[in-house]
Amino acid sequence: MLFIKTAHKWLSLIIGIQLALWLASGLVFNLLDPREVSGRNLAASQQKQYLSPGENLLSHGQIAELYDSGTIGEITLIHRFGRNLYRVATGDDIELRDAASGQPFVIDRALARQIAEADYTGDDRKISGIEKIRAPAMEVRRHRGEVWKISIADDADTTLYISASDGRVLERRNDTWRLFDFFWMLHIMDYGARENFNNPIIISVAFGTLWLAISGCILLFGSFSRRDFNLLAKLRGSRVPVRLYNSAATLIDEFRLKAGVNLYDGLASEGINLPSNCGGGGSCGLCEVRLDPGAPASTSEKALIPAGRLAEGYRLACQQRVDETTTLVLDDTALHAGRFEAEVTGSYFLTPFIKEIHLRPVNGGTFEFAAGSFVQVEVPVHRLHLAEIPIDPAYHADWEKWQTAANADHRESCSRSYSMANGPHEQGSPLVLNVRIQPPPEHSLPAGRGSSYMFNLKAGDRVKVSGPFGNFRVKESRREMVFIGGGAGMAPLRSMIVDQLQACNTDRKISFWYGARSLREVFYRELFDRLQTEHNNFTWHLGLSEPLPEDNWQDPRGFISDIALKNYLCGHCELGNCEFYLCGPPAMLKATISMLTALGVGRGMIAFDDFGS
Repeated sequence: MLFIKTAHKWLSLIIGIQLALWLASGLVFNLLDPREVSGRNLAASQQKQYLSPGENLLSHGQIAELYDSGTIGEITLIHRFGRNLYRVATGDDIELRDAASGQPFVIDRALARQIAEADYTGDDRKISGIEKIRAPAMEVRRHRGEVWKISIADDADTTLYISASDGRVLERRNDTWRLFDFFWMLHIMDYGARENFNNPIIISVAFGTLWLAISGCILLFGSFSRRDFNLLAKLRGSRVPVRLYNSAATLIDEFRLKAGVNLYDGLASEGINLPSNCGGGGSCGLCEVRLDPGAPASTSEKALIPAGRLAEGYRLACQQRVDETTTLVLDDTALHAGRFEAEVTGSYFLTPFIKEIHLRPVNGGTFEFAAGSFVQVEVPVHRLHLAEIPIDPAYHADWEKWQTAANADHRESCSRSYSMANGPHEQGSPLVLNVRIQPPPEHSLPAGRGSSYMFNLKAGDRVKVSGPFGNFRVKESRREMVFIGGGAGMAPLRSMIVDQLQACNTDRKISFWYGARSLREVFYRELFDRLQTEHNNFTWHLGLSEPLPEDNWQDPRGFISDIALKNYLCGHCELGNCEFYLCGPPAMLKATISMLTALGVGRGMIAFDDFGS
């Protein structure tokens, strides 16, 4: 089903683009004047010509004797260019002969010009070029043989094509026709000859459309479950018992939810708010709960939850509906998560596009969390222009080109997840977040909805926060810990490292490998230098993928996963005794997991926080 969904999505995009091209080309065809397209608007009317009387003409038979037997297809007597001529068709060739003498009649350059001057009603003094070409060519693709190309330097860039065999005007081309021809190519999807309605591309699109219809039906019926047809229960407004357990299998609560409601909304009605960046749309994968392993899994769940966890019964609350007695297990953090208002106590630039934001609960209470946890910040409807964001003077040059970017007019609220960067027992603000703003790919587009809002917060502003959430935690063991991260993935790794060294006073061996493009994107460097000096069991290593000349970088260059492999892991003799904690951009995360898997590290030894999902 996942393959069908993916194929349906991408095929819809491809066929949707072609549908737009069909609509656009059809509109162009209706707007263009057919007479201008054909060139008839500048073509002289042709008067019918009659045979000259009183001339001794050769017979058809006498003309036929001039050719080899069986080579003639048709002989026609015509009057053209002021004389009687025989038009002889021999296979693919055409030849004119004088009807009186039988001598070949040649359409030379001078005669071709006369024909053009007689056919063209514009200023024939604008004829700028005459050359003989051999058809087929793109503008005379339906013809064969030698052709005189008459170029006319008028406003329409007219070109006449005259047969060098019999003097007929084959085609009248101009810029209007060329525009028509371009859209004709898009319309029939023949990008070569522009003539074939049954070309391979359009046949493929036809079969693709058939597949789109079939897969659409499959996905439509696959989206239903038997609970959707339990109309009697819905009409009765019946309620279904739900038993809620914690991770230790202890019964926490029992309540009843309305039949047919999804667990995400149902739990919210009972005051249990699960994390979600997509508002229950099944695309972020944050609202995990554990049900009976036999619970059906939707396409979204199969795409977002690893197969091993699916087998254990993990599902997305937003994808599961209550239709019978339900038993579910929630992570302890979700059970104890709260929702509160927090005040911004500080907002500081760490790099050109990463800020450190300090929050404190308005009620003055404490905020307890485990290192590696995250909170969700509610992003309200807002309007923002990047030029309005106060920029640290050190980074004005980095932001200069974004001063004219489009306004961010976000008319829907949403939630965004941010990991705590501070340790649970670290002095200072209860919540420290690292927020990275992603400038828009082009000036006509606004910046990210959540990051632009967070980046513009200033001291005294208030935000609504939910949490803490997450199970990205350091395991209680004696194994070596290897942290690998990049970008804003610094936050949870910093929290866990600081907590282990300063609060837990661990003597476990710890190494931290952090990657950035240049030194301008590196932050907390002084902190980790100090920790490395104060703790003999901790080392940290910095790698740059695109160092600037002013960095004078002499240390390892490249992706941090490759640097860690080359400088440490490939020579490590006890990888089986290591735990790996990863956080960073999706590409870095994927590369690092692939590298560790290739080294034989078990998936149970790899913990990661995929903030890019």
